[in-house]
Amino acid sequence: MSDDPVIVYVEDDPFSRRVMELLLVRKLGFTRVQIFEDSANFMQRLELLPEKPTLFLLDIHLEPDDGFK
Repeated sequence: MSDDPVIVYVEDDPFSRRVMELLLVRKLGFTRVQIFEDSANFMQRLELLPEKPTLFLLDIHLEPDDGFK
């Protein structure tokens, strides 16, 4: 098992998702990064992950649930 944090990134903009993926995986070397394209069924999707996330990075303006909630 890796010492890397389990990172969940939720972002609806494809360009922003790609930039963060490049930053987190290729530049910083994190190996356990999960990227969601939206916040639909967010809690259910989290429960399906094999490991509990260490860090959440959430877009503020998402549908159906935004980062303010």
